Amino acid sequence: MKPDIHPPTRTELALAFLAIAGLSALFLAPALFSSKVLLPADLLLSYTPWATRQQVVPQNANLSDSLQEFYPALWFFRNQVRSGHFPLWNPYVLCGTPFLADVVSAVLFPITWLALIVPVEAFFEWDAFLKLTLAGLGVYFFSRRFLQVRPLAAWCASVAYCFCGYSIYFLIFPDTRITMMLPWVLVALEEGFVNAKVRWRWIFSLLVALLLTAGHIESAVGALFFLLLYLAVRVFESGPRQMQGPPINVRKSLTPMLFHSVWGILLSSAALLPFYSYLQESATLESRTQLVNPFRISLLRLPAMLTPYFFGSPIFNPSHATVRQMEQCIFLGAIPLLLMFYGMSRSLNTRVPSLVMGLMFGFLIPFGIWPFFGLFTSLPFLRQGNHIHLIQIFQFCAVLLFGLGLERWSQAEPGLRILPAAFLVVQLAVLLWQWFVMDKFPFLVWQSRIPWYGVLALLFLFIFCTTQLKPRLAAPLLGLLLPGFGFLYGFYFNPATPGELLRAPDLMSAVRKEARIAGIGDGTLLPNMSAAMAVRDFRGYEPVVLARTQHFFDRLTGSRNDPQHSIHKVDQNTADVLRECGVEYIVSPTPLLISGWTEARASGAFLYQATGTVSRIDFNADTRKATADESLAALLSGKTRTAIYLESDQAPAAVRGSGSAQVVQETPDYRQYQTRASVPGYLLVREAYASGWGARVNGKRARLVPANYLFMAVTVPAGDSVVELSYRPWSWIIGLALTLLSLPVITGGIIFQGWKKPPRRAEIQENSPQRPNTA
Repeated sequence: MKPDIHPPTRTELALAFLAIAGLSALFLAPALFSSKVLLPADLLLSYTPWATRQQVVPQNANLSDSLQEFYPALWFFRNQVRSGHFPLWNPYVLCGTPFLADVVSAVLFPITWLALIVPVEAFFEWDAFLKLTLAGLGVYFFSRRFLQVRPLAAWCASVAYCFCGYSIYFLIFPDTRITMMLPWVLVALEEGFVNAKVRWRWIFSLLVALLLTAGHIESAVGALFFLLLYLAVRVFESGPRQMQGPPINVRKSLTPMLFHSVWGILLSSAALLPFYSYLQESATLESRTQLVNPFRISLLRLPAMLTPYFFGSPIFNPSHATVRQMEQCIFLGAIPLLLMFYGMSRSLNTRVPSLVMGLMFGFLIPFGIWPFFGLFTSLPFLRQGNHIHLIQIFQFCAVLLFGLGLERWSQAEPGLRILPAAFLVVQLAVLLWQWFVMDKFPFLVWQSRIPWYGVLALLFLFIFCTTQLKPRLAAPLLGLLLPGFGFLYGFYFNPATPGELLRAPDLMSAVRKEARIAGIGDGTLLPNMSAAMAVRDFRGYEPVVLARTQHFFDRLTGSRNDPQHSIHKVDQNTADVLRECGVEYIVSPTPLLISGWTEARASGAFLYQATGTVSRIDFNADTRKATADESLAALLSGKTRTAIYLESDQAPAAVRGSGSAQVVQETPDYRQYQTRASVPGYLLVREAYASGWGARVNGKRARLVPANYLFMAVTVPAGDSVVELSYRPWSWIIGLALTLLSLPVITGGIIFQGWKKPPRRAEIQENSPQRPNTA
């Protein structure tokens, strides 16, 4: 590599920003500059009650999480903040569930606040635009500043990163916020702990906090492991070679990195502590804790890195696929993988050993290589993680090595090489294998099970290999080929759909706002989507679920750990249990034969409403003391219609008396009720019981106890009473205090370049080891 490559100027970085932003805007133009949205809204037409008589096949059904989790959560957050409330509890899912503590909501991540300004359905394309632009610019800057490659090589690396499989597949998921920040955190690590710039150390702390609040804790933890590994290799590999600049050692580099990581964790405490507390009372730990973590990729899927083909096809049945669903995220491309090997030489850059170790980390864990995978997942917290997501670290290190390899290829002497020929043969073999497996479907048909862009990938690789005859053409050629191929791949997996499909179906107009509703059958109402219609969904699709809620659904439906909480069929007993849980409406794709419910409307589906009054609060003086199992059995058998089953150490008495309760005020985190009773009794609130709820009766603190297994109750005296419930978990209070205390420290460190005067450059040079005289 030539030594005359200069660092990037501000003008160059500005032009690079405009080029990457323009490319991102062009890619997202079908949604960004039209009424269409990046959400897979066409998926709704496959589910009741949106389904129509005409069968509609969604272009990419694999993106359903964005409709089941992210869109409803953003809608709820935006609606509550605009109403003057910062929500900690979500009453629209699973009879209520923690909201802030479910880190997928990512409400403390700054980009999420964009949803308060733009419409929620338009948020996803702007979020994707920022991800692509900032990720691409970060790779460009790191490649130019620290890898010291030429602008075209840095440009190719940034484009390869923006349009690799993980970035494209998870583009509208919170996971890719980690992808976006990885290059910038590495920049801060290099500047702060290798170049000893104090301000950058505090910027590193801020970025660590952003990683942890971005909405995907597993990816964030994996990124922190990678950063620690990267710097450790830099420290122990540099040794006596570090003759100029600040010293790189454990005391000067690694220890400060750990110190500032702790500050980043403290800054993110407002999100991390509630999440940790929520995890302790969830079903997630006990349901996923097993000897072998299932979230890894088989080594048989390795060909997917070369050719973007239909493993888990978005428009065909996954049973027709050659590789399982979701693993299309490992696609990187034959050309970046080819040149990655050319970049694996320390003579090109001193950072290569660290990048190679990161590459191995991002490969050994996602692919479950023994014994590394077992050691990494031995800790209880890491055992629960979906470690497939660490593939983004592999791709990040691979594209940086790709930039170095392209620079080396461009400077090489003309001549034929064996490695490109081997890559051509491998990719051709992969395509022929698919052709054989897929019963020889034609290649160049748009809806072929063998994607036409797989053939284009082979063609692009062949064209690139011809640059062996004139290597200087490699970088300009790739500068054109990579964006084009990225567009072909990305358009297919991230389609823009009409925004009007997100509107509530006609059937929902007959449902009373804030009523609790249950969908019968897989996909009915698409769990959580009713939150965007101000209707409380009895079911839910959440990554972390309260243990009581999960156990109830396991017993009610006969399934185990069903993430959709699907109610497959309804008999009379199930309908009565739903009513006891405060369900007022049932939506079913087929007619139901149940008494006590009347058909309210039929419009593509059947809507049933419970006869009489269904309330989410009740006064009852007849109580029973029960264990958790006895309370659950009573709820499922209908015994809770006449008595409240309390899990209390007190011995409630069965007395006769009358009373009433009504709602005075109700927000997600605060409830006020008015009771009138002839005798002392209990107010039953049909909201999921969780630690963090507190009660006051007539201004005095009262004790909340689990009631009827799922819900909570508080004792009230005879006469008129005012009952207040509020959700303020201690984990949130302590976490918020730690965040507020650490924020001015980190901010001050960034503004004032740390709290200790940094050493002058002359002192650094004086204390640095001197290069020996070899004359």
